Amino acid sequence: MGVRYFIALVVAAVLVGCGAVPERQPAEGVRYVQVVAHADDDVIFMNPDLASGIRAGQATTGVYLTAGETDKADAEAYAARRQAGTRAAYARMAGVPDEWDASRLDVDARHAVELYTLRARPQVKVVFVNLPENNDPRAAGGRAALVRLWRDDRDNLRVRTLVPTGGVVTRPYFYTHEDVVELLVKLFDRFQPTVVRAQDPDPDKRYAKDWPGFHDHPDHIMAARFTEEASQRYLGPRFVLENYRDYNVAEEPVNLSPADQKDKNDFFSAYVPHDSDVSMGHPYNGWLPRMYRRFPRGSTWTADDKAYVVFKGRLFYWDSAWHALPWAGGRLAPAVSVTGGQVVGKRLPDNDIVTLVNGSWVSLGNPGQNTPGDPSQTGSPVATTEAVYVKNGRGGLSRWDGRKWNDIGGSDIQDGLAVAGDSVYASTRDKVIRWRAGFQDAEFKSGKPAGPPAAAMTVNGPVVAYRTETGDIEVITNGQIKVLAGLPGSGNPTVAADGSIFARTAAGGLAVNSGNGWRDLGGQVFDQPAPMGRGVIALGPDGQFHKFSGP
Repeated sequence: MGVRYFIALVVAAVLVGCGAVPERQPAEGVRYVQVVAHADDDVIFMNPDLASGIRAGQATTGVYLTAGETDKADAEAYAARRQAGTRAAYARMAGVPDEWDASRLDVDARHAVELYTLRARPQVKVVFVNLPENNDPRAAGGRAALVRLWRDDRDNLRVRTLVPTGGVVTRPYFYTHEDVVELLVKLFDRFQPTVVRAQDPDPDKRYAKDWPGFHDHPDHIMAARFTEEASQRYLGPRFVLENYRDYNVAEEPVNLSPADQKDKNDFFSAYVPHDSDVSMGHPYNGWLPRMYRRFPRGSTWTADDKAYVVFKGRLFYWDSAWHALPWAGGRLAPAVSVTGGQVVGKRLPDNDIVTLVNGSWVSLGNPGQNTPGDPSQTGSPVATTEAVYVKNGRGGLSRWDGRKWNDIGGSDIQDGLAVAGDSVYASTRDKVIRWRAGFQDAEFKSGKPAGPPAAAMTVNGPVVAYRTETGDIEVITNGQIKVLAGLPGSGNPTVAADGSIFARTAAGGLAVNSGNGWRDLGGQVFDQPAPMGRGVIALGPDGQFHKFSGP
């Protein structure tokens, strides 16, 4: 079946195959919950996003699954010190004294957790569950307690929590796999998030090779997977789930501006005095200048005045009202691509690329299925009217021509592709590569990107934009590179139909540059907006879409 036939069927499916959203809408206001493994994970890997929400006065709750005690002889005291470090960092981000009200939160008849509320900013809270850390040999069955809990979905294993010194929870509790999931569901129900931040459930296997079999700290991965399972089971108002990369960001270009780096170092410096195992030096100075989302959303998720977004692994579209599209046979990654009516996405459980056909999702398979040695860990796809493109497991680009996948070259490609006309663009850690009609363009020149590219076809031809290591935005038009300086932030840019560049600010809002400098449009948005009409549309942390005009 050819790509053009897919497009015709998909258009029909969008017109007649969509119903009203069956679940509850996002609640009013903005509420963040981040679920992480260890006491410093969100400060290191989710900033500056974490701080921008706190500074905006939005409700923010950090949930820490393990006590982070490792194999310390004074495990209970060390866990308490790490908790104190977390509270100090949060107070620093909020700009208020490090004074907290402590209480025991009885989640159910069999479990209680520690809840701390920032006295001067009571909408800021932290919750400590205190399960054993990966390196603790004293846990039930030995080390890797959280890994074994995740894998034991029959609930044969019961893991006992620690009791940090001086805490408000004075006895241990036992958790099975099911207990951990239900705990998170109950916390979601209590705090009613519109956004849940989580760690990386499926790290890129090309990186962090010093963690054999995991490519990241095992606790980070398990925390993300428990969060995903809980999000599927949660029946409350739907929320946006955002995943962040962890240790392997050190292998990527710096992507935070000097101002953002200074802020982030300041936040982490409030944590450091409480934890004898950390410092402002190596390896932390490799993580602090960077923040990368695991699944870049891209800017090709709009078409025909419709915007598409994934909630809880399911695709919805919005055209002044919300509509649910069919379940894809598994959770979809957050980034989808829509071109000429064709909707394509990545199905997370099997890394297959899928497209919507006649009201149902059809698998295009995986570029690495028949290639020896290919780990088949795909990126998120993009579509043109002629083909579908995706980063394959080897880091090259694969093209679906309507019948099969073809490897069309490239290496070291990072997640997040862009399209303009019949051209496809991808970032490596050194440059942006362009393919035209399926062939790599050796003449295309770029600077060094620090994130995925965005592209659009304008009256002046294709325009490409990307963030750089300095935090600035570079724009390529007709082979000419121009630097748009002066916009601190971590968001990836978007090119509007008129060539204007939109990008997220350090404060979490949106700014536009039409050739005369940056103009702050305010608001609160996710990375990154997509073109719509004469401007762009962005998903906000309230779980709703917001339109922004250009010049």
